Amino acid sequence: MVWGPGLWLGCAAMVIALLVVLGGLLLAMLAVLIAAVLMKARQAPVEPRVTYSMDDVRSLARAGRKVEAIRLYRQLTGQGLTEAKAAVEQLSGRAPAAPRKQGIILREVRDSDIELQIRSGHLMNAIALYREKNGVGMQEARTAVERWRDRLRAS
Repeated sequence: MVWGPGLWLGCAAMVIALLVVLGGLLLAMLAVLIAAVLMKARQAPVEPRVTYSMDDVRSLARAGRKVEAIRLYRQLTGQGLTEAKAAVEQLSGRAPAAPRKQGIILREVRDSDIELQIRSGHLMNAIALYREKNGVGMQEARTAVERWRDRLRAS
């Protein structure tokens, strides 16, 4: 068989036809892939951001769901467990208003006592002393003592 111009043109036409078919198949596969991705994106649930307020705490407390109410109260205020429990009891309408501990000094605690505990590495003792001195919740006292410790390390 002799390779003449007609045979070359026939082969070239077949190669071009093959490339067109393969290109079409590739485009079809790409379209299916894009459609699958888009469908998956549409099906993904979008969780709305929920913001809570003291009204939600009050509703939970009055519904008898005290543990959830206390947890939510602590998240909203940063108060300790005891303070949150007393507040939820008050919000539920089942307990008289309890006086807040804040500002009440049970015994004289000096800053030097707290600093000595921090320097000794007894952070829990330092937190307890800080709470006793300032009448604040556990989280607030812990944050304050950790900052105090960091300042001491820096100096």
